Amino acid sequence: MSDQYLSITDRWMRQYEADNPHIKAKYARQSSHRAVEQFPISNHQSTAMQSDNPENACPWNDFESNSQQLDPLVESAIEVRKTLQLTQVKFSRRLGISVRTLRDWEQGRRHPCGAARTLLRCIAKHPDLIS
Repeated sequence: MSDQYLSITDRWMRQYEADNPHIKAKYARQSSHRAVEQFPISNHQSTAMQSDNPENACPWNDFESNSQQLDPLVESAIEVRKTLQLTQVKFSRRLGISVRTLRDWEQGRRHPCGAARTLLRCIAKHPDLIS
Protein backbone atom coordinates (compact mmCIF):
# COMPACT_ATOMS: atom_id res chain seq x y z
CA MET A 1 0.00 0.00 0.00
CA SER A 2 1.28 3.39 -0.93
CA ASP A 3 1.97 5.99 1.77
CA GLN A 4 -0.33 8.48 0.04
CA TYR A 5 -3.38 6.47 1.16
CA LEU A 6 -2.32 6.20 4.80
CA SER A 7 -3.62 8.50 7.50
CA ILE A 8 -1.31 11.00 9.14
CA THR A 9 -1.14 8.81 12.24
CA ASP A 10 -0.20 5.71 10.25
CA ARG A 11 2.49 7.62 8.36
CA TRP A 12 3.87 8.96 11.62
CA MET A 13 3.91 5.42 13.15
CA ARG A 14 5.75 3.98 10.15
CA GLN A 15 8.34 6.75 10.34
CA TYR A 16 8.74 6.30 14.12
CA GLU A 17 9.16 2.52 13.76
CA ALA A 18 11.75 3.02 11.01
CA ASP A 19 13.70 5.49 13.17
CA ASN A 20 13.48 3.35 16.36
CA PRO A 21 13.65 -0.36 15.49
CA HIS A 22 14.80 -1.32 19.03
CA ILE A 23 11.57 0.03 20.55
CA LYS A 24 9.43 -1.89 18.08
CA ALA A 25 11.31 -5.14 18.85
CA LYS A 26 11.03 -4.59 22.62
CA TYR A 27 7.28 -3.93 22.36
CA ALA A 28 6.75 -7.05 20.23
CA ARG A 29 8.58 -9.23 22.81
CA GLN A 30 6.63 -7.77 25.75
CA SER A 31 3.24 -8.17 24.13
CA SER A 32 3.89 -11.81 23.16
CA HIS A 33 5.00 -12.68 26.72
CA ARG A 34 2.03 -10.84 28.19
CA ALA A 35 -0.40 -12.85 26.07
CA VAL A 36 1.17 -16.14 27.21
CA GLU A 37 0.98 -15.13 30.89
CA GLN A 38 -2.63 -13.97 30.69
CA PHE A 39 -3.99 -16.87 28.65
CA PRO A 40 -2.00 -20.04 29.34
CA ILE A 41 -3.67 -22.87 27.46
CA SER A 42 -2.25 -26.35 27.42
CA ASN A 43 -3.35 -29.22 25.22
CA HIS A 44 -5.43 -30.82 27.98
CA GLN A 45 -7.05 -27.59 29.21
CA SER A 46 -10.45 -26.57 27.90
CA THR A 47 -10.77 -23.13 26.38
CA ALA A 48 -14.30 -22.74 27.77
CA MET A 49 -14.78 -20.35 30.66
CA GLN A 50 -14.46 -22.08 34.01
CA SER A 51 -15.68 -20.92 37.40
CA ASP A 52 -14.68 -21.97 40.90
CA ASN A 53 -18.16 -21.16 42.17
CA PRO A 54 -20.75 -23.52 40.60
CA GLU A 55 -23.67 -21.25 41.54
CA ASN A 56 -22.32 -18.41 39.41
CA ALA A 57 -20.87 -20.60 36.68
CA CYS A 58 -21.63 -19.92 33.05
CA PRO A 59 -24.55 -22.06 31.88
CA TRP A 60 -22.60 -23.58 28.99
CA ASN A 61 -19.82 -25.02 31.16
CA ASP A 62 -21.35 -27.96 32.93
CA PHE A 63 -24.92 -28.95 32.27
CA GLU A 64 -24.98 -31.57 35.02
CA SER A 65 -24.23 -29.04 37.78
CA ASN A 66 -27.03 -26.75 36.57
CA SER A 67 -29.71 -29.39 37.11
CA GLN A 68 -29.97 -28.53 40.79
CA GLN A 69 -33.08 -28.57 42.89
CA LEU A 70 -35.14 -25.43 42.78
CA ASP A 71 -34.91 -22.82 45.48
CA PRO A 72 -37.76 -23.43 47.99
CA LEU A 73 -38.77 -19.81 47.58
CA VAL A 74 -39.13 -20.29 43.83
CA GLU A 75 -41.08 -23.51 44.38
CA SER A 76 -43.55 -21.65 46.58
CA ALA A 77 -43.87 -18.91 43.95
CA ILE A 78 -44.62 -21.55 41.30
CA GLU A 79 -47.32 -22.99 43.56
CA VAL A 80 -48.84 -19.53 44.04
CA ARG A 81 -48.78 -18.91 40.29
CA LYS A 82 -50.47 -22.23 39.57
CA THR A 83 -53.02 -21.73 42.36
CA LEU A 84 -53.97 -18.34 40.92
CA GLN A 85 -54.03 -19.94 37.45
CA LEU A 86 -51.68 -17.36 36.00
CA THR A 87 -49.34 -17.86 33.07
CA GLN A 88 -45.67 -17.00 33.47
CA VAL A 89 -46.26 -13.84 31.42
CA LYS A 90 -49.16 -12.61 33.56
CA PHE A 91 -47.43 -13.56 36.81
CA SER A 92 -44.21 -11.77 35.84
CA ARG A 93 -46.15 -8.65 34.84
CA ARG A 94 -47.88 -8.56 38.21
CA LEU A 95 -44.56 -8.96 39.99
CA GLY A 96 -42.92 -6.33 37.81
CA ILE A 97 -40.14 -8.58 36.55
CA SER A 98 -39.25 -9.84 33.09
CA VAL A 99 -40.69 -13.11 31.84
CA ARG A 100 -37.22 -14.36 31.07
CA THR A 101 -36.12 -13.82 34.66
CA LEU A 102 -39.12 -15.75 35.97
CA ARG A 103 -38.47 -18.59 33.52
CA ASP A 104 -34.82 -18.74 34.50
CA TRP A 105 -35.82 -19.02 38.16
CA GLU A 106 -38.44 -21.67 37.51
CA GLN A 107 -36.09 -23.75 35.35
CA GLY A 108 -33.26 -23.51 37.87
CA ARG A 109 -30.87 -21.62 35.61
CA ARG A 110 -30.76 -18.59 37.93
CA HIS A 111 -31.55 -17.90 41.56
CA PRO A 112 -33.32 -14.83 42.92
CA CYS A 113 -31.38 -12.67 45.33
CA GLY A 114 -31.85 -9.50 47.33
CA ALA A 115 -35.08 -7.66 46.68
CA ALA A 116 -36.39 -10.46 44.46
CA ARG A 117 -36.15 -12.93 47.36
CA THR A 118 -38.03 -10.50 49.59
CA LEU A 119 -40.71 -10.09 46.93
CA LEU A 120 -41.10 -13.85 46.58
CA ARG A 121 -41.30 -14.28 50.37
CA CYS A 122 -44.13 -11.73 50.51
CA ILE A 123 -45.95 -13.45 47.64
CA ALA A 124 -45.58 -16.84 49.33
CA LYS A 125 -47.05 -15.53 52.60
CA HIS A 126 -49.73 -13.32 51.05
CA PRO A 127 -50.72 -14.56 47.57
CA ASP A 128 -53.76 -12.30 47.60
CA LEU A 129 -51.43 -9.30 47.11
CA ILE A 130 -51.07 -10.05 43.40
CA SER A 131 -54.52 -11.40 42.59
